[in-house]
Amino acid sequence: MKVFLNDARKLLYKVISTLQEIVTDWIDEPLSATEDKLATINRLDDRKRLNLCHKVLDAIKSVEDRFGPNSKWKWSFSDLWADAATTIKNMTDFRRIQTERDPRSEGFQERLALLQLVKEQLKIAASKLREKYEMVTREPSIMKKAILFLGALYRIHSLFGEATEAETIKKNIAIWEEKIEGDLKKMEEEKKKKKGL
Repeated sequence: MKVFLNDARKLLYKVISTLQEIVTDWIDEPLSATEDKLATINRLDDRKRLNLCHKVLDAIKSVEDRFGPNSKWKWSFSDLWADAATTIKNMTDFRRIQTERDPRSEGFQERLALLQLVKEQLKIAASKLREKYEMVTREPSIMKKAILFLGALYRIHSLFGEATEAETIKKNIAIWEEKIEGDLKKMEEEKKKKKGL
């Protein structure tokens, strides 16, 4: 059973990697940066795009649940969720969502659902990476990556004029940056103490 689960986990990485080859793996770039990449998937209408995203996320959750909370792969799923969030964000046509706001237009509900899904997944990715940093690695690059996800979320809130949400994320970014700076200073002090011994 575990062999099949591990194969499924590897396949999920492959699926996401393939999608990222099409839409990029950029986390916190200007939202317009992926416009040329989006043109390559314009045959996927809003409903199909949303369904694909849900299927990928459902598959990750299903495999993670079957591995269980004490699996040796527990923390690798943090990276998988983060990669999925990046992919979903980069599959989303934010300009179209912004300009086609007529509820009567085709795909309106699906575009709104996709936008909400992107926001949720960016929050989840940031949270899971921070948890991995705190609980396991203490590797600064993990925390910095988590902050990139908050930065991407900040861009989206700003684009859609969601000032309150954007301000909240901005404050969180500042707190997380302060946290990593403090941790880096502590690590440096500990290194100096060890050398002094």
